[in-house]
Amino acid sequence: MDITFNHVSIVAFYALIAYFIIKNKSKVEFHRIYLLYKTKAGINLLDKIAKFRFWKWWAYIGIPVGFIGMFAIFWLLLTQVFEIFTQPSVEKSVQLILPGVSSGSVGPFMFMPFWTFIICISVIILVHEGAHGIISRVHNLKIQSTGLGLFTIIPLAFVEPDEKQLEKSSVLTQLSVFAAGPFANICTAIVVFLISAFVFVPMAGSMLEPAGLEISDVLNDFPAQQAGIVPEDIIIAVNGVDTLDMVSFEEQILLIDPGKEVTFTLQDRDVSVDTVANPTDDSRPYVGISFKQSFRSVSETRFGMFFSKVLLYLIDLASWLVLLNIGIALVNLLPLGPVDGGRMLKISLERVIKNQQTARTTWFIISIAALAFLLINIFGPIII
Repeated sequence: MDITFNHVSIVAFYALIAYFIIKNKSKVEFHRIYLLYKTKAGINLLDKIAKFRFWKWWAYIGIPVGFIGMFAIFWLLLTQVFEIFTQPSVEKSVQLILPGVSSGSVGPFMFMPFWTFIICISVIILVHEGAHGIISRVHNLKIQSTGLGLFTIIPLAFVEPDEKQLEKSSVLTQLSVFAAGPFANICTAIVVFLISAFVFVPMAGSMLEPAGLEISDVLNDFPAQQAGIVPEDIIIAVNGVDTLDMVSFEEQILLIDPGKEVTFTLQDRDVSVDTVANPTDDSRPYVGISFKQSFRSVSETRFGMFFSKVLLYLIDLASWLVLLNIGIALVNLLPLGPVDGGRMLKISLERVIKNQQTARTTWFIISIAALAFLLINIFGPIII
């Protein structure tokens, strides 16, 4: 493996984390698979932000949005479970996203570029935990601590409200605090999408041109993998016809019958692939790849090419931010144990069902079901 700046920077990043942990060992709490560093930093800032009346009503709006998201993700996972067992699909419905040297998919894991991952996870955590903290202070709940941590190799941050004080507060207050984190992630995804759609993409339209389709995932035991196609290959032609954008690629693919051979011209070689029938539509050919549009700069100047690369990265970063903010929000809204959705469901059931033991039993059963559905969605397609 070639040693690149990316590899060196990743090692340097974790070396700095290790140095911080060693230097502050007495203040770091070590647990089995994670560690926490608690502090009071940021609490004064949360107090200042919480003074605006806007946040109280914003949090109340987040409650119905949270329950809608809870129902949506539970129903989506349930329907996918039925499809996995009754109509097995080659597509992966849910994957765990982890940092890597480059992007790609391996089994139940999707890897994304390390520094893009760090930027995204930092924004997501800051928004999510910051919202919990702000809404806690809006309702005059004490913040015990804020802090940083590490879950295996993934950095994390947290805001710790006074749990006893929170439990004694009204149901509406508790719901608004729990819903605030996921709702903040959803709002962030919307804002980033609008910025990308109305700022970055229009700019790209005048500075970039299609340069082929970059392979983002190759499914195991399908023709593309067997032919030697790998992630980051770029398709520039199909059967000798240029297909630099998705429309032209789709037009050429539809001319091919399932079972027939197709020749892909990649950036550095030609590859012949025997197609199979698409699992969801046997009239269409399929080779087992996922791809995204690749671009190149129309400018020949050094500055123009550099700015084009920056713009491309910002569009890619925005795409990841939208995807991960929505994904984190929905996972946190699952009616599952200690996550936000699980806590929202628990206090709601205890309020609606008079028998507290029945309410807790119902909550436990739903939590177990949600966990089972999630695990089946992640690992089911690989196993089946």
